[in-house]
Amino acid sequence: SNEILQRLTEAYRKIRNTIRYLLSNLSDFDPDKHSVDFCRLDALDRWALMRLGEITINVKRAYKEFKFHSVYHQIQQFCIVDLSALYLDILKDRLYCEHPKDHIRRSAQTAIYRIAHDILLLMAPILSFTAEEAWGHMPDAVNENSIFLSEMPDTPSISIDKPFQAEWELLWKIRGEVTKALELARK
Repeated sequence: SNEILQRLTEAYRKIRNTIRYLLSNLSDFDPDKHSVDFCRLDALDRWALMRLGEITINVKRAYKEFKFHSVYHQIQQFCIVDLSALYLDILKDRLYCEHPKDHIRRSAQTAIYRIAHDILLLMAPILSFTAEEAWGHMPDAVNENSIFLSEMPDTPSISIDKPFQAEWELLWKIRGEVTKALELARK
């Protein structure tokens, strides 16, 4: 129906715009020169990469089980909920206001690079034209001319730290309550 097509169009547009935003913040980033070691990343960036690790595991499992609807749903939720509504919303100040060579900005770009790289590889089998086009805009560290000459991403070597994860879940709940209160105060 038109309603289903409209919902799919909107979901696709949100994924595409998230990828565009990630790529637009990598214009001055060379992964070989500017990457920050994981242990030196900001806590928020480590959280984003931890979520990427969870998504990578789940999406690869869904591909093996031929659950393509699950692949699409998980990528969509990651782009819309984890990235756009939380991570990227908070990151804007760091990316736009900090000195281009500042450690905290490079930390964010390191995470953004890894997220963009891995999400494009994960979505390539189901959103092939979009993934291929975006792949052409990744920084020079990507050696392959086509995304289809690359392998699926390895699960990041980031252990899913349960206490760290619980701490961030609590922070997101608090943020949600504060955001509601701010919204009411604005009205």
